[in-house]
Amino acid sequence: MPIPTSVGELTLQSGCFTLEEHIRGMTLKEIGKELGLPDARLIRGGWIVFALTLPFYDDFELGGWAEFSTDHFIKNDRWSRLDYEKTYKGKRMPISVMQAKNGWLQDINNRKLVKLVLNEPHNNHQYPAGGLTPQIIVTKALKCLTVMELKPNSMERFRGVWR
Repeated sequence: MPIPTSVGELTLQSGCFTLEEHIRGMTLKEIGKELGLPDARLIRGGWIVFALTLPFYDDFELGGWAEFSTDHFIKNDRWSRLDYEKTYKGKRMPISVMQAKNGWLQDINNRKLVKLVLNEPHNNHQYPAGGLTPQIIVTKALKCLTVMELKPNSMERFRGVWR
């Protein structure tokens, strides 16, 4: 997916998204820690994008919580329901995958779906455990608005989509 170059730019994005409320008020480094991103991916900064269009049921998979890297259940660029359920068995998953996806569809209609797009691409990095931020894996690119640049080593905080 293309890396944005300026605030206000429209871009198409797929991959891991979360809800604004889980990263609002954080610096790039804090967001990286919460999302379970390696420091090597943060060295060139990144961009926060806001989804202007939302995924349909078949356009995303469950990403679980950032405490477990999605590498646990994505094999050869494909989401594995079996590996997802194995990763989360007995951990915060008292409902079915179908119920969880329907819950996400309700949530994203009422909340802001955002993504951190890093300037440093994924290149066999090892992903540490993150926090309890929920995430989905969008498989069909969404139209997004670039709302903020987060520069490396900056103490500037993501104050929200409309701030």
